[in-house]
Parts: sequence; C-alpha cells; structure tokens
Amino acid sequence: VSDHAVWTWEEAADRLVGPTADLEIGALRGGALLVIADAHRLPVGAAATLDELDVVAVGLAPDGDPAPGFDVVTDDEAVVESVARTTGKCPIAAVTCCQVLRRGEGAPTGLGLLLESTAYGSLQAGDEFARWLAGRTPSEQPAWEGSPVVVSSTDSRTELTLNRPAAMNAYSATMRDALVEALRGLASDG
Repeated sequence: VSDHAVWTWEEAADRLVGPTADLEIGALRGGALLVIADAHRLPVGAAATLDELDVVAVGLAPDGDPAPGFDVVTDDEAVVESVARTTGKCPIAAVTCCQVLRRGEGAPTGLGLLLESTAYGSLQAGDEFARWLAGRTPSEQPAWEGSPVVVSSTDSRTELTLNRPAAMNAYSATMRDALVEALRGLASDG
C-alpha cells in the first residue's frame, strides 16, 4: 500500500494500549489514516482503543474474518488506496464521518441528529469545506414562475402543495421561506 504506513497487528497491539496512544496517534498529529495488517489478529483491548482515536481505522483482513473496531475492513488494496486518497484530500471530514458513524450507532434518533448536525456545522466552518466550495462553480437555478408552495383551502381542509415539479420539489431556501410563510399564515388564522 503506497503513501501511508501500514502497521503490523503486533505493532498496533503495542502502540494502541499505551497510556498516551490518543496523544500520539490521530488526525491532529498528522495521521488521519491508520492501516493495520492482519487486523483480525488484533487483541480486543487494542481494537477498542480505535474507537477513541481521531483516525480512519482500516483493517486488512481476509474476507470473512471479523475485525471489530475498524471503520473499514477489507482484503482489497484498491479499497485501501481509495480510502487513503479520500482521507488525504479531506482528513478532518473523513475522520469526522467515522466518528459520527461510531458514536451514532445505536443512538436514539434525536441524539443521532444532534451529533450529525453538530459535525456538519463544524465542517462547514472549516478550511476543507472552504476549499471545496471555492473549487465549485455555482449551479444555475432555473427561473420559476409562481409560488413554490400553493395553498388551497376548503371549509374543512387546507392543503399545501409543493410546486416545483421540474426540480422534483427539491427543498431550497425559497421553498423553506414559502412554507414558513404559509404555515405562519395558517397559524395566525387560528
């Protein structure tokens, strides 16, 4: 595997159980990607430490062999190279994604949404997002006729209809504002 270190499972077992593992290993210390060979042999205690580190943990293991604690388990070096490229381009986003998935597993829906929203908001304030955004050309939005939300009422019923069928009613700031305006109008009508 090129351009990144691959630890043996023995080396990982030694380094991960040290009292300062979290101070020596991780994205903020220049190592967002941690690849461990024969990951299925890593002792459970050492593998548990992976959960606490700010890394994308990739385990190299034969297909079908369990390797708990890893974000990615594969025996395909092309997969490792793909993860390495992506992690190299945006290490903080890659690590944040893994941490959200680790912490979100089994969490109640509300907590999961809070976790995801906090991570997303933090990433949007960062350098990686700014670079990505600067490299994009803004997409052209088609001109729309009429309101994005149509309100129709009868004596017993009020219906809100999203009115952007050409865009499959994709949610936008304009759509949001129209929905808020319509709902506020209904709330004030009693």
